Amino acid sequence: MAKVLYVNHRQQQCGVFEFGSGIANALIDSIQHEFSYCECDSFEELKTNYNNIHPDVIIYNYHPTTMPWIRSGRFNLPVTFMLRAIHIGTIHEVYQQLADDVTDEIFDFHIGPDPTMNLINPIVFKTGRLLPIIPDMKSARRVDKIPIIGSFGFATGGKGFDKIVKLVQQEFDEAVIKLNISFAKFGDETGENARKIAQECRALLYKKSIQLIIDHRYLEKHDLLHFLSSNSINVFLYDNMEERGISSATDWALASGRPLAISRSRLFRHLYNCRPSVCVEDSSLQSILENGTESLEFLYRLWSPESILAEYEKIVSTVLTRKSKSRSGKRRPIFFYLTRS
Repeated sequence: MAKVLYVNHRQQQCGVFEFGSGIANALIDSIQHEFSYCECDSFEELKTNYNNIHPDVIIYNYHPTTMPWIRSGRFNLPVTFMLRAIHIGTIHEVYQQLADDVTDEIFDFHIGPDPTMNLINPIVFKTGRLLPIIPDMKSARRVDKIPIIGSFGFATGGKGFDKIVKLVQQEFDEAVIKLNISFAKFGDETGENARKIAQECRALLYKKSIQLIIDHRYLEKHDLLHFLSSNSINVFLYDNMEERGISSATDWALASGRPLAISRSRLFRHLYNCRPSVCVEDSSLQSILENGTESLEFLYRLWSPESILAEYEKIVSTVLTRKSKSRSGKRRPIFFYLTRS
């Protein structure tokens, strides 16, 4: 049984942290490998956890914005050169070309949470998307007399909150729009952009029978799922944004058990094959709402915590058998040199 350390950054209001926290919760149930979890904001913190556990494999919930210290080891080397282990990094903003081109400059291997990828690069693995919970199907079949159209997200560019306000007014004479636009720790910490987007959305409202409710609270997991499950349908109309990773917003929307509508943005490419289509370019919002969760239910099985755990267990087992082919031979001389200094 291998010892595996899963490393996240310390809790912040960001989707990267929530992703890592969810993965860690799924991994802890493994009976094949011994997974441990830690939160680190420096190499010193990582080294302390490393010395306590002595892991065979370290998996990093890595993003250059949240873990800049990974690159800043001694002698201009990544800190992964300083610890004897197999190092695996997460690629959050993964797309096909990036996965094909990524090297072992920092990590021995990489995990891309994108089930649509083709595995061409031998040091890259892929996984499905983790649903935080499997939804209650009673909630999925609830019908609201007045439709409640919801969405949420940090106030970063291209989220299309204004498009939701426009589309709802085009299709409905009476409805409630609920938008949770929270401040982003990385990108909009003061909330200036969130308030600006909210003001722009309110300026677009022209039907008196359409109610628009906007708040800027950062919702913890339980509250976020409650918010999403209270809506008739959750809608995400992002801009296309080529060369971007899959959005985690729809993971939470799927977990709510409510119908889902998306734009044909590349950030939602993992949902293109849902039938009936959930893309607003293919069907009206009203039709997607009436179809319910029929086209989503196979994903509840495919991306359950148990399924994601099995994928990570397989990755760990594979890298352990391939460690002689990793760049550990390059790292070990540096490792010994550093530990003697």
